[in-house]
Amino acid sequence: EGEMSSHFVRAPWFLIETRDTKKDRILKRQFVENPHARKEKKRGLLVGNWLLSLKPDEIVIPQKHHGTAVVLLEEAGVDILPVGQDTGLEG
Repeated sequence: EGEMSSHFVRAPWFLIETRDTKKDRILKRQFVENPHARKEKKRGLLVGNWLLSLKPDEIVIPQKHHGTAVVLLEEAGVDILPVGQDTGLEG
């Protein structure tokens, strides 16, 4: 557990949850290290593509912004939710 990073693509870890939305239950929680957190160039592109490879339905971020990673995810149909917006997560 801990606080959510205020820098989405620089976050050292991401929490991946598998949820049963019909029963509103968390089936699995796993922390995954961000392999691109310390890259100096094209970090948003790298993180966005990496997250897409995990096939998320939605991603919770500290605040809505339109960086490269967020645009890639939105274009792929991933729902981008700011913290607190029907997510059960708080910053």
